[in-house]
Amino acid sequence: MADLKASVGDVLGGDTAPGVVSWNGKEYKCGAPTQGAKDRLEKMVAAAAIASVRDLKDTLPSDDYAAMWASTTAAIQSREHATGGALWGRVLSQPDGAALFPLSLFQEYQPAMTAAEMRLMMAEEPEQVGAVMALMVPRFFEKWGPGMGLSPEGVAELIRRATPTLSGMTPLKS
Repeated sequence: MADLKASVGDVLGGDTAPGVVSWNGKEYKCGAPTQGAKDRLEKMVAAAAIASVRDLKDTLPSDDYAAMWASTTAAIQSREHATGGALWGRVLSQPDGAALFPLSLFQEYQPAMTAAEMRLMMAEEPEQVGAVMALMVPRFFEKWGPGMGLSPEGVAELIRRATPTLSGMTPLKS
């Protein structure tokens, strides 16, 4: 992976100015990956996992639903929804899960923004969302990727998967 030149924010530290996407006549600010964004993402992953099981409540036999519910809540209690956990990987590899990481960054400035709105923004403004994610995301993964056990190649792959392409989000699971 090519070395990135340090930005002013990298050198001086402190707050990072947000990236901005113009969508539906409004400016949407995208925050930097922070502990707050990480916490939001992990909570979204847990909520998405719970919702996916609840969506099956009326379609599964009660014993199967109970087992699935118990497995999911046990996974959450074991913190498998935390960054890099098994539940985290499963949720983010789903088509709807691809919007959760950018959403965790946009919610820094638009706390009421929903996953459905994020998916729509990504579909309607892929170039803008892609540019903002490319601006806000790579240094985060370069800094924290090795601590997550990622090789330089793994960090490069994570950046590639987390940054939207011109035709929309790249899949989180290749």
